Amino acid sequence: MPLYEYECENCKHRYEKIESIHASEENECPICQQKAHRIISGSTFKFKGSGWYVNDYGQSNSNSGSADV
Repeated sequence: MPLYEYECENCKHRYEKIESIHASEENECPICQQKAHRIISGSTFKFKGSGWYVNDYGQSNSNSGSADV
């Protein structure tokens, strides 16, 4: 299940919550019990292994810039 970040409309408290992708975008603030809404936050991920960059884009291609007709 994804991790979502919420911000309270009243006290501006921010918190994270793991919940289903189908859950409502509105929630209750754990501090003041007022309405909190889901905010867009940066996602984090880590490439492991040789990676797509090294295999596909990291190597020089002598045909780049020329089109085959």
